[in-house]
Amino acid sequence: AGVPVTAVNLALDAVLIVALGLLLIAVNRFVAVELGGLLAPGLLALALALPRFLRDPAEAEAVVHDIWPYLLLAGSLLATRLVPGLPVLLHSALDLRPFAGMPSFPVLYHASFWLLVTAIVAAPHAVWRAGAATVLRDSISMARTPLLVTLFFVVQAQWMLASGAAAALGSGWQAVAGDLAVLAAPLFSAAIAAPSGSNTAAIAMMMPVMAPIATATGVSVLLVASAQNVAGGFSTMLSPGRIALAAGLLRCEGGEAGVYREMLPAALAILGAPVVVLAMLVLG
Repeated sequence: AGVPVTAVNLALDAVLIVALGLLLIAVNRFVAVELGGLLAPGLLALALALPRFLRDPAEAEAVVHDIWPYLLLAGSLLATRLVPGLPVLLHSALDLRPFAGMPSFPVLYHASFWLLVTAIVAAPHAVWRAGAATVLRDSISMARTPLLVTLFFVVQAQWMLASGAAAALGSGWQAVAGDLAVLAAPLFSAAIAAPSGSNTAAIAMMMPVMAPIATATGVSVLLVASAQNVAGGFSTMLSPGRIALAAGLLRCEGGEAGVYREMLPAALAILGAPVVVLAMLVLG
C-alpha cells in the first residue's frame, strides 16, 4: 500500500499481539469462547482509538457512522449471551430438531440469525445512501464466492460421509507416506478450513481420515486433533468470505486477489508452522 514500515511499527505490532493474546486468555476465563473472540480485540481496538476519538470527536462520529452495523451485531451477540435468562429463552423459543438423535439448532440464539437481523436493519440505510441497484450489485459481487464455496463444502461433506471416501483417503495416503502420513494432518485441515471458513468443519471432515492413521502409527489422536484444530483455525483467515469482508471494510471490493497475494507469506507460515511443530513432537 506504499506505507513505510519502521522498527517502531514492528515493535508496536509485537506488543499488540502479546496484549491481544493475554486479553484472549483473560476474557475466555469468564465468557463463552465466541464472546472472547469478540471482546478481546474490541477492547484492545477501543483502547487504541479512544485517545484519538477524545481529541477529535468528529472522527469518532465518522467511524461510528461507518461501522454501526458491526456495532449492532456485536451488541446483539453480547446481549444474547450475557443478559441473565435471555440465552435460555432464545434456546427454547425456536429450537429446531430436524433429525432424531442429532443436535438441535436454536435459531434465535445462533449468530447467523443476528447477522441476518443486522443486514435487514442496515439495508434501508445502505439503499438510501447508494441506491438499490448499487447495493444489490455489490452484495452479489461480494457474496458470490462465499456462497459457491459454501455450496461446494456442503456437497463435499455429504459425499465424503456417504461414500466412505474418508476411510479410502486415509488408507491411500498412509500407503504412500507410511509412518510420516500423520504429519499431513495440519495440511488436510487447512485444505478444508480455508475455503469453508470453519475449523470445526475441518475437524469434522478430516479427523475420520487422520484418526486411524494416528492410531496405526502410535501417535496420540489428541495431538493430531490439536494440530488440525490449530492449522484449521489459522487457515480460516484465508476463507473467501473473510477476505471479501476485509476488502469491503477497506472499500476495495473486487480487490480480493491482491489481498491473497499480500497474504502469501502468512499463508506459508500458517501451513508450515503446525507441520514443523507436529514433526518435532512426533519424531523428536
